Amino acid sequence: MEKRLVLGRRVLGIRCSDECNSEIYNSFFKIIDNFSYELEGLMDEYELPEEVLINFKEGEGELYGFYYVQGKRISKNVIVIDIYTKPFAKFKGKLLNKELLDTFVHEIIHHSVRSEKETRKMVKEFMMNVKF
Repeated sequence: MEKRLVLGRRVLGIRCSDECNSEIYNSFFKIIDNFSYELEGLMDEYELPEEVLINFKEGEGELYGFYYVQGKRISKNVIVIDIYTKPFAKFKGKLLNKELLDTFVHEIIHHSVRSEKETRKMVKEFMMNVKF
C-alpha cells in the first residue's frame, strides 16, 4: 500500500510494506488528519525538507522508528522515516493513535535535534499540548 498527500508545503509519501499492519497504517492517516495544523507547524519549526517519505515496516525488537541522515544516499530535499509496526500491535484506539503520534513527532524533532534526551523532552512538551 502506498499513498501520497500534501501537508502544508510538504508532500508525504506513506508506504506500508506487505508485512505491515494495515490497522496501524490507516490509523496514521487519522492522526495526520486530526493534527495536520500542529504537525505542519512542527515540520516548519524543525525545517524538514519538502518531501517526507514514511515507511511502515513490520520491524524487529522494540525499535519504534528510525530516520535516515541526509548524505550521499539521501537528497537534502527528502527525509526518510521508518516506523516499525511490531511495537504498536499491542495498542488499540486512542492509545494507538497517541503512540503513533508520539513516534512520528519524535522522528520529526530528532531530524534536527541529535540528542536523544533533548528530543524526548521536546516530544513530551509537544504531546502535552495536543488533545486526544
